[in-house]
Amino acid sequence: GSCTKAFTAMAAAMMVEQGRLEWDTPIRKYLPAFRMYDPVATERLTLRDLLTHRSGLCAHDGVWYNNPIPREELIDAIQYLEPGKDFREIFQYNNLLYMLAGYLAGKAAGMTWEELVQQRIFQPLGMARSNFSTEQTRADQDHALPYQMLETGISPEPFPLYESIGPAGNIYTCTAEMAIWLQ
Repeated sequence: GSCTKAFTAMAAAMMVEQGRLEWDTPIRKYLPAFRMYDPVATERLTLRDLLTHRSGLCAHDGVWYNNPIPREELIDAIQYLEPGKDFREIFQYNNLLYMLAGYLAGKAAGMTWEELVQQRIFQPLGMARSNFSTEQTRADQDHALPYQMLETGISPEPFPLYESIGPAGNIYTCTAEMAIWLQ
């Protein structure tokens, strides 16, 4: 789930440390076609803004939730989403912009966000069971399933489709490997 965001922030920080990204350089330097509904945010939005949820854009989770839209299309759709507040006015949790931060970090590394996290975080830490795939997770003999509480009782649920929004919440792992990450 959203613990994935810490991996995305670390991947982005690695790209900053390597000089491939900067915290306070506008996103449009790296992605010239990027647009937001607010022209000020379009020109001034930075990696720091993405990771601290201060773009002015509210959640808009209905755009991506359980939807297999490719990341590039989701990034393009951001320009049509009206902000809830002015740019940098307040904190507003936003999965779409965390997805953008991960996408940007992957681009800076010359690979996908998944490849970047796999190569630069999972492998060095020995996180062999951690992955980005519901199929791979279901193939693991020791995996948890999602459930929903209904009036009639507890009901198993299908795994949600989070691949498109991956950098915001699509890492599947186990407690033993999360303990390695936390250390």
